[in-house]
Amino acid sequence: MAWLDGWVKRIKLDIDYTNKIGASVTWFPVTIFLKSGNGDTTKVFDALGDNHHKMAITQSDGTTELKAEVEQWDSGNKVGVLHTSLDGWAISADTSLYLYYGNARDDNSNIGDKGSASGQAVWDSNFKAIWHLDETSGTRYDSKGANNLTDNNTVGQADGKIGKGADFERDNQESLTINDNAALSMGDIDFTMEVWFKLESNGISQHLIRKDGNTNREYLLQLDTGNTIQYGKPAGTTGKTTITYTTATWYYVAFYHDATNDVMGVQTYSVGVDNLSTKAITGGFIDGGNPFMLGAEQYGGTYYNWLDGMEDEVRIAKTLRSAAWMKGTYNTLNDSLLTYGTEETIQKRAASYQSLGWGVKVYGG
Repeated sequence: MAWLDGWVKRIKLDIDYTNKIGASVTWFPVTIFLKSGNGDTTKVFDALGDNHHKMAITQSDGTTELKAEVEQWDSGNKVGVLHTSLDGWAISADTSLYLYYGNARDDNSNIGDKGSASGQAVWDSNFKAIWHLDETSGTRYDSKGANNLTDNNTVGQADGKIGKGADFERDNQESLTINDNAALSMGDIDFTMEVWFKLESNGISQHLIRKDGNTNREYLLQLDTGNTIQYGKPAGTTGKTTITYTTATWYYVAFYHDATNDVMGVQTYSVGVDNLSTKAITGGFIDGGNPFMLGAEQYGGTYYNWLDGMEDEVRIAKTLRSAAWMKGTYNTLNDSLLTYGTEETIQKRAASYQSLGWGVKVYGG
């Protein structure tokens, strides 16, 4: 396998396409978790310390670089989260990535922070907003665009499913909101909204995602008193899931609208859970002027039914994501898509090649 010029160390990451995705996906964001137990990935922190830009991620050929966004980098505890992809990159079979690193390298412009050009390049143009929700408090920043969320009543931070997440306390009437804009308004179009959540209480009405008001009420994704998810139009057609949701469990939910076939649905994944609920809907969704909210609903200017629990990794896309995309997203964010290898060094390869009488140039790293 070819080696990216100038890099001395790398770790191979194997993608289980067959079992964890199952159909071709393009420009699909793969999440890499650097932590103890994931091969030799803690050695990246030994090499780099606090500088997470001295890395490169390539496709299976070992040389074609991908873009990456660094969501979390905790060198003290040796924990990190990276999202990586590239326009046109297709995953259609079991394949591999290579993670290169070296402290002697210059910073790599293909490795970006939230909001950077390289970070935004991980996410395809169908994404309209991506909230990692890892901030301590205050504004929650959109990794794709300008849809930063306002913090109402100090939504907290706690360990999430992917790094850190937003911790909503119902008794404190907390929510995250943004005023109406075109990116978050739907109408009769394809869309997919993805969210991870974990409940602290159930048996009550509480909201995950909602765009609502006293007129032209748009869309909702909420837990009802029967511990099922209700989804659809606040003042129109709604569906309910056929499973119930318990406390202290992380769930991945994808709420979608298929405008061509006039159907909406909710796909749920968790440990031992693979459930799809669908409901016919004609005319799509209203494109109104209401605020967008996480963790509450608003009607007539007053907020209600706050969430008691956590949300993490909320993504809004104006496209109908495939079943394979949803399955793959669950598995990559659940850290069950990749198998992490051991550290390879080019010196070891060079010694092997030189023993065969080959000339090899070794770079510093």
